[in-house]
Amino acid sequence: MPLIKARNDAKETTLLAQFRARVKLDRHALDLAAEEQPQLFMDVADAHVFAVSRHDAARDELLRVDAKLGRQTRADMEKEGTKPTEGKIADVVLGHAEHLTAADKMAKAKIEADEWSALRSALEHRKSMIRELATLYAAGYYTAGAAGGASRKVGEKNYQVSRERLTEARRSR
Repeated sequence: MPLIKARNDAKETTLLAQFRARVKLDRHALDLAAEEQPQLFMDVADAHVFAVSRHDAARDELLRVDAKLGRQTRADMEKEGTKPTEGKIADVVLGHAEHLTAADKMAKAKIEADEWSALRSALEHRKSMIRELATLYAAGYYTAGAAGGASRKVGEKNYQVSRERLTEARRSR
């Protein structure tokens, strides 16, 4: 039984995708972004907490399964007259279908918890970007011609062209 390759919990994936879509900022709607940020962060933080809890529960279940399989294997080996070494017991337990199922469940829960953690971190960055973009907006960065970048370059280019023409005219005299 292979460890997970793709998520098959459509509800969680959809919820995660919905929150991921809300990370992106629109510089023309910073007021709305600032208003929704605290609730958005709280909702993602709650989902992260529950995902971590599900991972912890899956890890505990894996430990219980391994302990049960270890006891059964030890008893079976003693009944057969085989010396139950830790290595032999571990080989049987790690290859058992019940262990593989529990390990797969734990791996899925870990990925889910990590995805929510990454989203939570992205929302912390989003908060900083809202602040940064609002500062730029207040400074007039987004108003036409405020930075003068394009118009300044055009003016400098026109100046250079005019200087070159004057120099050529002087030489031709």
